[in-house]
Amino acid sequence: MTEKKDNLEYILSWVLLIGVATSAFLLLVGLLLLHLHPQPHPQNIFSLFQGHFHLNGYSLLALGLLLLLATPIMRVLFSLILFAKMRDFTYVFLTFIVLIVLIISIILGGLMKRSFGP
Repeated sequence: MTEKKDNLEYILSWVLLIGVATSAFLLLVGLLLLHLHPQPHPQNIFSLFQGHFHLNGYSLLALGLLLLLATPIMRVLFSLILFAKMRDFTYVFLTFIVLIVLIISIILGGLMKRSFGP
């Protein structure tokens, strides 16, 4: 069991490392592009994501931040899959509850922003 636990921690640490490193790279490139090619601030979130194919600095910054926010969710998903492969159904159940709470909080956060935001 200790070997499986060590393997699980190793895989999950790589998921976090790749997510954070990719996010940091996107943020750095986005800041560099903004410094080299200043642009006006985008008016809304949709205008940010229209610029990905044009290497827009703001869109790369937004993508980097979204990836940074998605990294813990990916860890929970990978944990769920790995616990299921290990047939540790107690942890599968608990990890599934954590995933449901994360999804509900994201949905409610989006609804609250829509009802209270500008």
